[in-house]
Amino acid sequence: HPEHIRAGRFGDWLENNVDWALSRDRFWGTPIPVWRCTGCGHDVCFGSVADLGAAAGRDLSELDLHRPFVDDIRIDCAACGGASYRVEPVLDAWFDSGSMPAAQLHYPFEASDEFATRFPADFICEAIDQTRGWFYSLLAVNTLVFGRSPYRNVVCLGLIVSADGQKMSKSKGNVIDPWSIIDTRGADALRWYLFSAGSPWSTRRVSEEGIDEATRRFLLTLWNTYSFFVTYAQLDGWEPGATPDAAPVHAMDRWARSRLTTTVDEVTDALEDFDVLRAAQALEHFVDELSNWYVRRSRPRFWKAADPLAHATLHHCLVTVAQLLAPFCPFIADEMWTNLTGSPESVHLSDWPSVDDTIRDAELERQMSVARDVVSLGRAARVESKIETRQPLPRALVLLPSGVTIDGPVVAEIADELNVKALEPVTSLEGLLDYTVVPNFRALGARLRDRMPAVKAALGDVDGATVQRSLDEHGVFVLELDGDPVELGPEDVEVRAQQHEELALARDGAIAVALDLRLDDALRREGTARKLVRALNDHRKATGLEIADRIRVELATDGTVLDALIEHRDWIAGEILAVEVTVDALGDGVPAGEIVEIDGTPVGVRIEKA
Repeated sequence: HPEHIRAGRFGDWLENNVDWALSRDRFWGTPIPVWRCTGCGHDVCFGSVADLGAAAGRDLSELDLHRPFVDDIRIDCAACGGASYRVEPVLDAWFDSGSMPAAQLHYPFEASDEFATRFPADFICEAIDQTRGWFYSLLAVNTLVFGRSPYRNVVCLGLIVSADGQKMSKSKGNVIDPWSIIDTRGADALRWYLFSAGSPWSTRRVSEEGIDEATRRFLLTLWNTYSFFVTYAQLDGWEPGATPDAAPVHAMDRWARSRLTTTVDEVTDALEDFDVLRAAQALEHFVDELSNWYVRRSRPRFWKAADPLAHATLHHCLVTVAQLLAPFCPFIADEMWTNLTGSPESVHLSDWPSVDDTIRDAELERQMSVARDVVSLGRAARVESKIETRQPLPRALVLLPSGVTIDGPVVAEIADELNVKALEPVTSLEGLLDYTVVPNFRALGARLRDRMPAVKAALGDVDGATVQRSLDEHGVFVLELDGDPVELGPEDVEVRAQQHEELALARDGAIAVALDLRLDDALRREGTARKLVRALNDHRKATGLEIADRIRVELATDGTVLDALIEHRDWIAGEILAVEVTVDALGDGVPAGEIVEIDGTPVGVRIEKA
């Protein structure tokens, strides 16, 4: 891996191979085991210490097999009876590296069973320069000795360079001390960056900023999700195994478990194919979905409902993620695993997660993917319209690609996330845009001459959507001018589309979302209530209350804010975990510990623990 190295750089080297001169005229190294007669020049090569000892006529089992000791061994020449001594050169160190599979076990003199189970190796990896070094020496030596390759898979690593692509050098001052990174950011942060920032065989630019970004994007997201689960599991007293083992019913639970199953399949397939980048990307994508979609959409089930099925689903996902993460970030994975499972054994001793296809729901995954696209566009439309997220809107009009549908539970998730009262499908953008048709005077002037003013006036009265549809379907629009048809092509007119003033539209490809911006008094009061909930929860946090503390609240205000408080008192109480909410008009003598402002109106607030 990759294919272009195997067939290119390495393949070319083998195809144009030359003889390997094994000897080196050095003192240090593995002595060549050849003894040469000083008289007749007869050579003999020894394959073991025992054979050499037999030829020398003494026990050499304690002999140091290096120079100068081995050079002192004299044997009698089998051809002429003269004195034979070892030839002076040593072996090329690359021959040592190529002998590694057998030499590390002292095979064939011992460990025959172990060697049989470990040869050939399933996997080796080294940098790209080893295509003509270790990769080759292994292949050459072991093909010669055993008649087969010593490895099944090779990953050829790219070189690590500085942030600007330069070779790291102390003289250039662009070297990053790995221990500094490990001490300040942890080994797992460095490992994750190296795994996720690019393919192993590509040149890797390394910088502290890149490591920090990878950590923030994935590891901190995962840790925050893990911390969220632990916090609410402790508050609710939830324990693994406390929830009955039944098939999930809630759409978000079914989706999360299905996506997890798909992710296990993707990560497993990628790692078995030695594609660590694809595996890391699949894992990172799932953690993003788990945090920014499942937890975000399921937060009320933890915060207010203490839903054990939500706890069970998130726990199952995090436990499995810890197992998938173990090869990448061994320390974080172990910390999560031992705390989530209570197991005294390391995650690295657990079985790799299996794929359960009975849990997979491809259609639900597809619908949720579309839902996230719709939500993203809806948020963009809100930002463009400058309407606050907490302000409910009457409806969202949604255009989906042909043949794509969304079921009721997923529609409900979209509507709630976009804070709209209804989600209405549309089949085209015609009703969402105002079209105006402008003639191309340069193109039409030569053809219509003095009729141009009449054409301009007539185009001002036609339905722009009809013109656009005719151009799309037929390539031409026929304009009736005093009973005389005039054919207009795409080059003759420009159809300009503008949003309705009452709609905020965002579009990406075949998906479009239009938010209805018309507000009535009831919607405004609900928006005010939502803003107040945010302010009260911020006040809870500022006063040092714990997440699960129940409170009593006294509020005093007037005007539309007072109307919103009275109308939504019960809902507000549930959102801020209040057992009692007292609402009075401002100035009625209600003691106010703090004053907060909602839409420019002061609100007196006093909170106490219930």
